[in-house]
Amino acid sequence: MTTKIPPGHKVITYPPSPLPHVTRCSGGFVLADIGVKGIDQLEDVEHVFQEVQNCLKTTQTKKISQKNGARILLASSGGSLSDLFAPNNPKVNSWTNGGVIWTVMDDGLDPFLGDSPGLERLVKLFQGIPEQCLQCVFLSDHVHNEGALVKVLQSLGIESRRLPTGGSILAEVHRPEGIILSALLSTPITHSLPNNENEVLSLIEQIKNIQLKPIPSPFVSSCRTFGKAAVRNGRRRRLLLQVAEASTEEETNAAWQNLLTDLLKNEYPLLVPTSADGRAMPMDWPGIGKAMPIFSDVTSLELMAQQTHQTGSFAHAEFSTKQLAAWLLQINVPPVFNVYRGPSEPLYVQLGLTSLGPLSEGRIPNEILH
Repeated sequence: MTTKIPPGHKVITYPPSPLPHVTRCSGGFVLADIGVKGIDQLEDVEHVFQEVQNCLKTTQTKKISQKNGARILLASSGGSLSDLFAPNNPKVNSWTNGGVIWTVMDDGLDPFLGDSPGLERLVKLFQGIPEQCLQCVFLSDHVHNEGALVKVLQSLGIESRRLPTGGSILAEVHRPEGIILSALLSTPITHSLPNNENEVLSLIEQIKNIQLKPIPSPFVSSCRTFGKAAVRNGRRRRLLLQVAEASTEEETNAAWQNLLTDLLKNEYPLLVPTSADGRAMPMDWPGIGKAMPIFSDVTSLELMAQQTHQTGSFAHAEFSTKQLAAWLLQINVPPVFNVYRGPSEPLYVQLGLTSLGPLSEGRIPNEILH
């Protein structure tokens, strides 16, 4: 059903991201995506929590861009989005100490759910968020050991909701009088809460012997086979972002050195998108000419496919760094490496052809041309 937006109103919706990402929403919430599990997932998750804390501190010292200051106006559950349009006067709850909406996809928290120390570590991360802050965690259908996780979140006063498939989790209605009403677009998950503190603490002990089973992610459904490819490679993403965001020649060269060192040492292959029949697809790039897009993990490749409407129509080939450099040198096509700063912010960084010779021999180029 399509909702007609009346004059003077604006509606912004926020979908979840398979990448770790933190966004400050205009209505006051901080949206924190844990993403699907990747390499160094513990480090990625802790980095997200640190970014959230930084956002909340900033929120306390700066006013959100709305007339009523740094308040979150959250619509009560039930009803439709049109109920939030003027001149309606819907029931809302007002929060003045900030709010965080977390999204957890598939196996994103698995590194914390394998044993008691991991779960205790996760509990401490949530306890690091100010107690007065409103928190809500959206979980996908594929979260392992959901019951125990939901109960622990309940014991911390954190609501759990179901992550909609292919939809948004938060809507903001910007009304003509200047206020922003927020609405959570899913239903709560309910599990009976233990009656006393000892039972809550015993949940941690129940995690010890869990046998986790891999579940295919809906965000990597288009790629036919993964081989040794990482579903999500957080370390390589951080290194690529350092290259993309370097501001001086010295920073750029140092960032490339770190990235290429990782590429030569790392066991996880690089991915080249191909057509369904296996043909590689070089593309024309402004200011570069023909170049081959290179991806670090399956999640980034799938995001590209979704955003270019190619889902289901492509496959990919996997290369070691040495193999890729030798092949690109043979066909005389330079690589451009993809990295997502955010779920809708793809960046590409080019490596010059003259750097491929040393890489094909397993060496870092003395001079990196880009």
